[in-house]
Amino acid sequence: MVNEPAPPDDILRALANIHRLRILRALGDGALRVSDPQAHLPLPRSALSQHLTRLRDAEIDYRIVDDGALTLARALLKVVERQGEQRP
Repeated sequence: MVNEPAPPDDILRALANIHRLRILRALGDGALRVSDPQAHLPLPRSALSQHLTRLRDAEIDYRIVDDGALTLARALLKVVERQGEQRP
């Protein structure tokens, strides 16, 4: 059975959170265990687990199988980070 990609609106909703975008940046290098992203993110384990669940529900799991989702996440994160730099 071939896995169908998640609907684009599910992917966009999953990416609509700065913490999940940062998790995806950490995932960009390969598969990570739940404890690994904690080194990159100041989140309690329970919050991290919830974010990972939201990503998994959008078929963006502990590893990225859709290069398009990773490309989109990186682009969104750059935009968010630039906006943060421009704020007084």
